Amino acid sequence: CSASLIKRGVIVTAAHCVARYGARRFYTNFQFVPAKYNALAPYGTWTGAAVAVMTAYFNGTDVCAAGAVGVVCRNDVAVIRLTPQSGRFPGTSTGWLGYGWNGFGFTPNNLALINQLGYPVSHDSGNIMQRTDSQGFVSSSLAGNTVWGGRQTGGSSGGPEVVNLG
Repeated sequence: CSASLIKRGVIVTAAHCVARYGARRFYTNFQFVPAKYNALAPYGTWTGAAVAVMTAYFNGTDVCAAGAVGVVCRNDVAVIRLTPQSGRFPGTSTGWLGYGWNGFGFTPNNLALINQLGYPVSHDSGNIMQRTDSQGFVSSSLAGNTVWGGRQTGGSSGGPEVVNLG
């Protein structure tokens, strides 16, 4: 899976990257490699110290819908606090994206330009970050998730969806 730094030492990703829906247990050994490029890790490799998901996703009561992309759930989001290295976190050297919610950046018609970053395994075996730009819209029939076109496939889950990058 992919992830993004939302503040110094804190990343966000998809809940399905850290836990199986409704299974009430987390996967283990999370790693975050900012700006990974093939075998290069210019900002190091960081490990997860703590992970959190919404209770509804964890216990299997979330609002989900089946669509062309599989099952999507409203609360498919996870936050991971990273372990510091020598008292420092990623973000000190890299910066971070921040976060928005509740329609941030969308027009009154629920439209926005979505710039997705991720490491899809269909491109370069998931070893080089890819960017996809597309108009997105909020779909009430898919549990309120945002739908957009793109070639981000498995491995890109949890990567940032930057709204109206420019």
